[in-house]
Amino acid sequence: MTINSAHRYLQGVWDWAILDGCFGDSKIKPMDIDGYIERRGHKFFLECKAPGVEPSYAQYTALRSLVSDGHAVMMLWGRRDQPEKLRLMAGKCDRVEEDIDLGRVRQIISDWYQWADRTPRQPTAKPATAKTVEPIETGETDSMSSYQQITILGNLGNEPEMRYTPSGTPVTSFNVAVSRQWSTADGDRKEKTTWFRISAWGNQAQPCADYLAKGSRVLVVGEVEEARVYTDRDGNARASLEVKAQTVQFLDSRKDEDNAPARPAHSTAKAVASVQDEDIPF
Repeated sequence: MTINSAHRYLQGVWDWAILDGCFGDSKIKPMDIDGYIERRGHKFFLECKAPGVEPSYAQYTALRSLVSDGHAVMMLWGRRDQPEKLRLMAGKCDRVEEDIDLGRVRQIISDWYQWADRTPRQPTAKPATAKTVEPIETGETDSMSSYQQITILGNLGNEPEMRYTPSGTPVTSFNVAVSRQWSTADGDRKEKTTWFRISAWGNQAQPCADYLAKGSRVLVVGEVEEARVYTDRDGNARASLEVKAQTVQFLDSRKDEDNAPARPAHSTAKAVASVQDEDIPF
């Protein structure tokens, strides 16, 4: 089992050779993330960090994207054969374990390997090519499903709030202000602000909670659910549209890197591949 040692030590001072024996006939392969194993189309990505070192914004986004594609990701903190903490992300699972040992790490990977060996990966469904079909005369009124979508470019008006539904699904909510300015015929400048209440569900929730803050600029594509009527400070009736996000694009740097240059990145609101989440052994 080999991996580029210089890359390995730069990434987190970790020696993956200590995990020999739990990968069957797979090999760890060097890449931007420390390595991965592959079995029957499934991939288990490994990222190791020195104690106290968190993944970069771009790397975290990439890891979440891998999970959205139906793969498993383990982040490990520690030194060589002394792991201290892990974060495991796969399907609906996203949990942190502390006070771990090497045996626990080996057990998780071994369980995954056995699961992957008996569970062929199904490819992500692709939209079918559109075809022209002649209507069938049935004598009944044709009924077509309705569809609506909204695109919002604006700034957060509050800190994002993350919560969990009774079934355990994460959801992060935040307000986005969209302002429009124009000049009247008399040359006066006018401005109107419309507020949207955004809800980001599932795999979108954690990245939005981690990387957005009041004032962050975002591009949201979603579905309008309902309008919420409220009264402003001056006693005027206002309405805020409730939107369920399909995708959220971050247009600013992460909230705790105010001095860093902006790095646009997409959240990971992609459909998860056809893997039975409840069967993944985590």
